[in-house]
Amino acid sequence: MSDYGTLAGVGSLVPLWSGDDHDFAATTNPAAATVTRLLEQISGVVNSVLAEHGFTTPIATPADVNAALDGFVDQEVAAIVAGLRGSGRFGASSKSLAKQGYMGMISKDVADFVELSKTGFEQLGSARSRDSAEGIGALTSDASGDEVVPLFQREAYGNVVQDWDS
Repeated sequence: MSDYGTLAGVGSLVPLWSGDDHDFAATTNPAAATVTRLLEQISGVVNSVLAEHGFTTPIATPADVNAALDGFVDQEVAAIVAGLRGSGRFGASSKSLAKQGYMGMISKDVADFVELSKTGFEQLGSARSRDSAEGIGALTSDASGDEVVPLFQREAYGNVVQDWDS
């Protein structure tokens, strides 16, 4: 079961290929099992990017954030379904698809979506476990152990630096 998106959600976006009920089944092309697997794969990519930004995954609450993620995954999978049927941005004539493949294009979509939404997700109440400044550090020595000189010295601003170790 995927964390985000539903067969019915994807089906509503691609009614030509999702059957009379706009829901996938064993007799539709693609079949329900194929679309379910796509939902799982894209949900995995979404969770990976969310985790990279410090979110606890999968995000089930608040409902607003979960609905946004459901809609995003539904749209991505619907685009793949359309591509499997030869149309849309994942269709056979797509130049981007030839360069990056489905997952390359979708990974960029997910990264862009999460980057634009991460602050809002946090403000709405999604659990985020790390500070946005985490990971910023200072290199104090190089690979051989020698001290690294900063790009800008305090002396440049008129300060006098006193070396108290000498």
